[in-house]
Amino acid sequence: MKWHSNVYDLLSQKKYSSLVEFYEKLVGDKSADIETYIHLSLSYLLNNQEEDAQAIWLYILSETDHADIEYFVNNLAAIFDEEAKRLTESHEYTHAWVIRQYIREHKPNFLSNLIELISLSIKIECFSLDYLEEWCITELIENHPEINSIELRLVDILLELWSFPDPKIIHFSRICFSKLSSLDTVLPKLISKIVYIGEEQENPTFAADLSEELITVFPEDINVLKAVSRFSHNSRRYKRSVEVSKKLYSKSSTLSLQFISNYQILKSLAYSGSWLEILPIAQLHKELMLKIFNNVSSEEDWELKHLLIAAGAFLSYLQDDLEENRSFHNKIGNLFQKNLRPLALKKSGFNYSSRKKIKIGYIAHTLRRHSVGWLSRWLFEHHDREKFDISIYFINESLEDDFYANFFKSKADSTYSCGLEAREIAQRIQDDKIDILVDLDSVSLNITYEVMALKPAPIQITWLGWDAPGLSTIDYFIADPYVLSDSAQKYYVEKIWRLPHSYVAVDGFEVGIPTLRRSDLNIDIDSVVYLSSQAGAKRHPETASLQMKIIKQVPNSIFLIKTVGDSETIKDFFIHIAQQEGINPNRLRFFPWDPDEYTHRANLLIADVVLDTYPYNGATTTLETLWMGNRPRVERKNERFRVASRLRYRA
Repeated sequence: MKWHSNVYDLLSQKKYSSLVEFYEKLVGDKSADIETYIHLSLSYLLNNQEEDAQAIWLYILSETDHADIEYFVNNLAAIFDEEAKRLTESHEYTHAWVIRQYIREHKPNFLSNLIELISLSIKIECFSLDYLEEWCITELIENHPEINSIELRLVDILLELWSFPDPKIIHFSRICFSKLSSLDTVLPKLISKIVYIGEEQENPTFAADLSEELITVFPEDINVLKAVSRFSHNSRRYKRSVEVSKKLYSKSSTLSLQFISNYQILKSLAYSGSWLEILPIAQLHKELMLKIFNNVSSEEDWELKHLLIAAGAFLSYLQDDLEENRSFHNKIGNLFQKNLRPLALKKSGFNYSSRKKIKIGYIAHTLRRHSVGWLSRWLFEHHDREKFDISIYFINESLEDDFYANFFKSKADSTYSCGLEAREIAQRIQDDKIDILVDLDSVSLNITYEVMALKPAPIQITWLGWDAPGLSTIDYFIADPYVLSDSAQKYYVEKIWRLPHSYVAVDGFEVGIPTLRRSDLNIDIDSVVYLSSQAGAKRHPETASLQMKIIKQVPNSIFLIKTVGDSETIKDFFIHIAQQEGINPNRLRFFPWDPDEYTHRANLLIADVVLDTYPYNGATTTLETLWMGNRPRVERKNERFRVASRLRYRA
C-alpha cells in the first residue's frame, strides 16, 4: 500500500504535478489496480486538485461491486493514513489535515484518524471543542471495545487538548481515563502536565478539575493527592484542600510529606478564614521546619526546599516575631546557597565602573496586574534615563497582560522573556553585565530566589515583593525607618538600606465605577461604616476581636467585610467573634470579591474608616485607601446632595 518506489524523490522535493503525471500514466494502463487509482487521487490532493481526486473516487465506486466497497474504503484509509503520517513528520500539517479529513469522510469511525485530526487541528490553529461531539470521538472512545493499540497516542493528544480549559475537555478526559488500561504508567506525565497548567500557566481551577478526575481512578496515590491538595487551594476550594491534605498527612511516611501536607492544611485554613482551627497546625508547621533544617540535604528533596521558601514567608501571617521569623528565613537562605554551589557562575572579569551609564536590571514575575506591578511602576516612570540603562527580566512572560505589555515594556531599554531555569536566567544577567540587580519577587517565587542566590550581578538588592529572602548573596534590602527600626539589622543577613520617608511611593491609581451602595446593603446614610477588605489569610482572631471592640464603642456603626476566601467560613468566623464581644451580628455586612482592581478602589468610598489587619498589614490596599481618602464622595439623601470626604485610614 506504499507509494511506488520511484516516486519518493518527487515527494521529498514536493514535485506534486510530476507525481500526478506519473500516476495518470499508470492508470492509463487498463490493468492498473485499485491501489494505483487511490494513489492517483492522493496525488491530486497533494497538488490541490480536490475535484479530480473526488472524480476518481466516484469512478471507483461506480465500477465496484457493493460487496467490494468496504475493501476500497479500507485501502483508501490505509494509504491516506500512511501519507498523512509522512506529511506530519515533515511538518506539512495543512496537507495532512486535508488528507485526514477525506479519510474521515470515507471512514468516519476510524478512531485513530480522528485522534490525529484533533492533533493537526491544534497545530494549524483551527481546533474547535465542537469537533469532539461532531466527530463522535468521545462516544467512539467510550464504546470502543479495545483501544490498546492507540493508548499512548491518545494520551499525547489528551495532553495537547489540556491547552483548552473547558468542561468538555474535562468530560473527554474522564472518558479517556476510564478506557486507558495502562493509565498508571503515564500517570507521572499527566501529573507533570497538570502542575504545568496550574503553576506556570496559572490556571489552578482547570488543574484542580483535572486532578479530581485522576483521584477517582487513583484515590490513594500520593502524587495525585498532592495535586488535588495544591490546586484545590489555589482555586480557592479551601475545604476540599483541607480534606485531601489531611488524608495526605495520614499517609505520610516521610518528614518531607508530613511538612508538605501540614503546610497545605495551614494555608487552606488561613485563606478560607478558618482561623479558629489554626493554632495547633501552626505550631506543628514550625516544628516540622526545624526538623527539616537538620535532615534535608539530598537532591531528591529539591521540591521540599522550594516549598520552604513560601512556608517561611507564611509565618508573617501568624506572628509578629521578627527574631523568630528572620531566623527561619536565614536558615532557608543558607540551605539554598549550599545546594546551589554546584551551579555557581564563573566570575566575570568585566570592569563595571568603566561605563558612563549604570546598568540596572529588574527581575520579577509580578510586573503585570499584580500588587508589585501597580506599586513599582512609578519607579520605572521616574527613572533618570540619562544616568541609568534599564533592563527587565520577565519571569513566565506567558502571563502577560495589557498592563505589562503597554507599560513596563515601554519603560526599559531592554526586556527579556525568561524561562524557568534559574541558572540560564542568571547567566543571561551576567552576560548582560548588569551593575545592579533588583529583585521584586523576594520570597514569592522560587525561580527568582534561585537566581539571586547564584549572584549574577556585583550588587544585588531586594525590594517590595515581601520580606528579605535571607540570602547572603543579596547586598541590600530596601526599607524605611517605620517598617524596620535600627535594631532590626541584627536579624538580617542583608544590609537594610532605609529610604528617608517611605520604602514605596505611588503617584495615583486608576479608579472604576463603584458597585456598592449603602442602600443596597441596608446601611443608613448616617451610620459610620468601618470596612475591612483583606484576604482571609490576614484575618487573625486577635485582630478581629480588636476590630469588634472598635465597632462596639461606636454605637451607630456598621462593619462591612469583604469575603475574600471561603465566604461562608468567613461569615461564621466574624459572627462568632462578634458574639464573643457582645455585638449583634446584624451590625455586620458582607460583600464578595470585586470584579477587578478598579472597582475595588471605587468601592472604598462606601467607608468612613478602613481597618487594617495585623500581624500581616496591608500594603497596596493601604496605599489605595490613602489615595481614595483624598477624593470627594457624593451621596444622596432626601433628594439632597452632600459631599463627604470622611474616609480615613486606620493603621
